[in-house]
Amino acid sequence: MRTLCKTFLVALVTLLISMSANSATPEETSFRQNEQQQREQQRLLRFKERERLLKELERSLDRIEHPPIIPPKSSVIPESDVCFNIDKIIFNGTENMLIDDAAALKRPWLGKCLSLKDIDSLRNSIDKFYIESGWIMARAYLQPEQNIKSGTLVFQVLEGKLNDIKLNFDRTGERMQISTAFPSMIDETIFIRDVEQGLDQINRLLSNRASMTMEPVKNKPGYTDILIKNIRYNPYRLSLGYDNQGSRSTGDKRAVLTVDTDNLFSLNDNLFINVTESLESHTERSSSSYSVNLSIPYGYWLYTLSLNHSRYKSTNSSDNTVFVTRGNSDNSSLRASRVIHRDKSSKTTLALALNLKDTRTFLEDVKLGTSSRRLTVADIQFLHVARESVVVWTAQLTYSRGLDAFGALLDDPLTGDGTPKAQFEKLDWNLSLSMPFDIADNRFSYQSGLSGQLSRDPLFGSEQIAIGDLYSIRGFRDSPASGDSGGYLRNDIFWHPQFKNAYLRALRFSLGLDVGYVSVRNNNINNSGAGSATLAGTAVGAQQTITLPHDQQFSWSLNIGRGLSAPRFIKKESAIAIFNLNWKFW
Repeated sequence: MRTLCKTFLVALVTLLISMSANSATPEETSFRQNEQQQREQQRLLRFKERERLLKELERSLDRIEHPPIIPPKSSVIPESDVCFNIDKIIFNGTENMLIDDAAALKRPWLGKCLSLKDIDSLRNSIDKFYIESGWIMARAYLQPEQNIKSGTLVFQVLEGKLNDIKLNFDRTGERMQISTAFPSMIDETIFIRDVEQGLDQINRLLSNRASMTMEPVKNKPGYTDILIKNIRYNPYRLSLGYDNQGSRSTGDKRAVLTVDTDNLFSLNDNLFINVTESLESHTERSSSSYSVNLSIPYGYWLYTLSLNHSRYKSTNSSDNTVFVTRGNSDNSSLRASRVIHRDKSSKTTLALALNLKDTRTFLEDVKLGTSSRRLTVADIQFLHVARESVVVWTAQLTYSRGLDAFGALLDDPLTGDGTPKAQFEKLDWNLSLSMPFDIADNRFSYQSGLSGQLSRDPLFGSEQIAIGDLYSIRGFRDSPASGDSGGYLRNDIFWHPQFKNAYLRALRFSLGLDVGYVSVRNNNINNSGAGSATLAGTAVGAQQTITLPHDQQFSWSLNIGRGLSAPRFIKKESAIAIFNLNWKFW
């Protein structure tokens, strides 16, 4: 009965307000607000996820520990005029050497009279080939008890197999760490990229600083032990934050609690928990979000489970009628990524992800079916990060497809072309560049990022690209323009003044310039009647991180933005100040 009364009340309010030709109905207002909330939430999730992935990959390049290569022992060959006519050369034990490579090594020496020094040079060339190919523990030896005078020269190659891996004191928990960082490597030939990857998985965690040595095993020719020494710092990090980055409709002042733990399950795992609450005193205006992220590596793989819940409440008015809208959303994602290529200065990753997005919207506690839905989205992502001297650049390409699975909303074939699709396709990309430079003894750095999206399908708000906020075009708030396709370019120059004072040393100043464009298929951006929007903005800022006693840190940032260019339907403000305070106290 109570639900029926509420439904009747909503219908009555809608009817009265809709009698005004120039007024939006509560359902329309609620729908637009929910779409905006979904855009902001999804944009923030995507931004944080991309930032986390890129920082993790960049950090892995910064902290990579290259395995020490034990050079082959040089031989002292006495001068001699004796030589042997060699018509045939045999390599035994070369499981990881291609036939063509072996032939190329042999060719210069066949049909010649080889001295002892020539034979040793050939042996050295075999060792060099293996080391340059990544098989760093391989060694070649002359086959004992052979008759070189017969014209056949035989080499025995020990390609270098792994006997054991030991981490610190080799306790049970440390053995579990080894099993996820270096799986199935015992008794296999030691390949430098496999070793780097395993060490990288340990150093992926902020609390680890691992290095390694290699020791040949006595009485076991061709076998090597890997000894890892890990200096472990505090694996638990707790921080509190305060900022004004929330939506104005639900309260822009926010408190943020972050819990970050390493190796909780002794699997080189990371557990990240974030709680964000608006600090709005008004009881009818609030927002909150809770997210959990768990990642576990396994060799070249990284598995990530992400869960997020958010909710909001807002009071709206139309023609002196006040109504309350609220909504909540649940997003879950399962992601599996694999490093498909790596070398000493770059890494390429391919990832698959399944995302479930459940949204519910209410007007005066009555659920609105038009803006409540479930989407199931599959992603295929390509990610590359590389360092060239002091320049770091990244490239990310993601293909997303809406699926009709796991209870997802199904498209109605009878709806018009402008109706958002649940079974959609879109392409996202991001390119970034970071490089330091000096001008007259002043240290600067430049950062640039190009992000974009392309879709031929009309999209729901949660899948659209939005511009006009701290994460895209600065100088605007609450993403005033969004569309199915578009992109934006961000540019920042940072000045790092070299203050002598320890507390001022990490202070830096920034100047940014952004430009972006979005378009929609149904000629309607935020119900403005426009089919596209171009925005430009600029910002100046300052950031600082202060290291405190007992491993504590305090950081702050202030950015003041101003919109430079925008369509008529978007209000340009004189200046927008965005601040962030964060205290890492554990």
